[in-house]
Amino acid sequence: MHGVRHGNGKDWWIVNFTDGFDSIITMLLSNEGVQYIRKESTGYIKKTDGTIGQIVFSPNGKKLLLYTGNYLFSDTGGGFCIWDFDRCTGKINDIKCIENKQNFIESGVAFSYDSKYFI
Repeated sequence: MHGVRHGNGKDWWIVNFTDGFDSIITMLLSNEGVQYIRKESTGYIKKTDGTIGQIVFSPNGKKLLLYTGNYLFSDTGGGFCIWDFDRCTGKINDIKCIENKQNFIESGVAFSYDSKYFI
C-alpha cells in the first residue's frame, strides 16, 4: 500500500494491489474520510497466489512502480511494472513491464529523488 497527494494539494490517493496483483484498488482520502474507491485491472500482470512485492509512487507522484520477485508475467520470474498516474483522477495508464528472468527474490524498490530513476 502506498499513498500520494492528490493534484488538489489537500486530499490523498491510497493505492493497493489485490492479492495476486491482477487489480489495483485506488481510494481517495479526504477530511471527510474515504470518498471514492475504484478497482481496475493491472493489464499485463498474471494473477498469482502468494506473490510478494512492493509498490511506490515517484516523488513527483506521476509514476506508480511495482516490483515483485514471484512469477509476475510468467512461470519464470518476477519483475517491474511502471504506470503513469494521474494525481487529479487517480487513474493509471501506459503500463511498461520488465521481466526478471533470473528469478531474484528481492522485493524492495525505490525512486531517485528527482523521479527519473528507480532501483
